Amino acid sequence: MYSKRTQKRIQQITSLLSPLAKLLSLTVIKTNSKQQIWGFLLSEHQGLDGNVRAMLDYAYQQANVTPYIINARDDEIAKYQQLYPGITVVFPHSWRQGHFRLRCNTHAYFVTHGTQELRGLYGMLKPKVINLWHGIPLKGMCNLDYKFKRSSLAKLFKRGLGIDAFCVSSMTERALIAGCFLMDAQRIKVTGIPRNDWLTSPAEQLPQDLAADQSKLKALLNGKKLILYAPTFRDYDRKACGFTTETITQLKAILAQHNAVLGIRAHPRDQGLFSPFIDNTNVLDLDYRHYPELNTVMRNTDILITDYSSLWVDFLLLDKPIVGYAFDMEQYQGARGLLYDYENQFPGPLTQTWPQLASTLEALLAQSSLNVSEKQQWLKRFFHQPLEGSRCQAIEQLVAELS
Repeated sequence: MYSKRTQKRIQQITSLLSPLAKLLSLTVIKTNSKQQIWGFLLSEHQGLDGNVRAMLDYAYQQANVTPYIINARDDEIAKYQQLYPGITVVFPHSWRQGHFRLRCNTHAYFVTHGTQELRGLYGMLKPKVINLWHGIPLKGMCNLDYKFKRSSLAKLFKRGLGIDAFCVSSMTERALIAGCFLMDAQRIKVTGIPRNDWLTSPAEQLPQDLAADQSKLKALLNGKKLILYAPTFRDYDRKACGFTTETITQLKAILAQHNAVLGIRAHPRDQGLFSPFIDNTNVLDLDYRHYPELNTVMRNTDILITDYSSLWVDFLLLDKPIVGYAFDMEQYQGARGLLYDYENQFPGPLTQTWPQLASTLEALLAQSSLNVSEKQQWLKRFFHQPLEGSRCQAIEQLVAELS
């Protein structure tokens, strides 16, 4: 793995050699023109999970696609090759990466954040760069964040020019992404996001490790209903978690009456806030160390409790109850800002105190069947445009159209 300083020097050298790279691409014998080669970038901000993992998993199963991993992380390569035997892993700006780029006619890079690791010699050969992103925005970001500095607009616009297509789930999200990142709407494509195929597909279509995680969770639940609490990260208040020892004790009593358990999926930096409540009997630890893919947990969730996290937008696809617990809404809006009138846009009851949350959960658990409102059904259509086929299939078709 190259240091950041070495990578910067390589980028400077390769930018000078870019005309030679273009000439070389014309002289190298190409592979089968029907075979597509797709590169998946793993960076400081993106590991092998979420949308990148879901899209790579799909590509790995396609006879006409050869996927490979561009590893800009410090992870062990063996971990990737264990999940996908035979897959090639290269480092950014390496000659091996260039070998893949030069010897194919159809090439796409998949990213979720920036593209700096793709610049330089092989970036000048104009591969198609597709941003899978990582979730439907609810909070203000970049240009739509009221704290965003005007002096950064040019840099933000330039960064967006390196993206050929940006994948979103609806026309609503298309407009938001265009505003956040200053992108022309023609490059923002409504395909759905890959990881949601794992949310709605039959269990037998899950990757082997995720299927094993689901079986492990079902065994842990042992027939009980799962109430998932998945709060967002609060950088303005490092002690806020919404519960106390007393309220957790009261919640356990409610759950016991209805054959249910609470699962906590905290932000990685907030795990310490919730560890005193975990007993792995009535309150389960469902964080990423035990269940790397959140959708494995959400598939098996009966009621979702969340706040300002956009995961409820994905959860809409399951047609199950969603409860808001916004105990610090005014403070959060002042610190981060929201893109919507949240009280009107939230799909279910939006509670702000523990007594409100307790009575809402008791009422839901007392129902013979867990139904959702017409408002929630409408929001599902608002945030998720219906597609023919899977989301990964839609993105594969997008690659074909861009080539």
